[in-house]
Amino acid sequence: MPFIDIARALFAYSPQSSDELQIDEDDLLYVLEKGDDDWWKVKKKVPGDDDGPVGLVPQNYLEQVAPNTPFLPRLTLMRSLRYPPHGHSTTTPPRQRRNSPSPQT
Repeated sequence: MPFIDIARALFAYSPQSSDELQIDEDDLLYVLEKGDDDWWKVKKKVPGDDDGPVGLVPQNYLEQVAPNTPFLPRLTLMRSLRYPPHGHSTTTPPRQRRNSPSPQT
């Protein structure tokens, strides 16, 4: 069954009926359907298994994530270190030599 989104569980959820799915915090889930009643049909991502359990979970227990989310903070940090903030020059001022006198004030 094709999925329409990927989500991460913000909180653990224990099912209250047979059509609901138990999830644990930080579980990755494939979103199969988004219901109008704030319940989403999801499939739990299970390592090495394409047939993870399927069921309904409350939408407010989930956050939508991009496919490579675990790497995004690191890439953002790397970009912030490599590139200057908007409006700043990309050139750096020349360094002073160690033996040069300090500027007079």
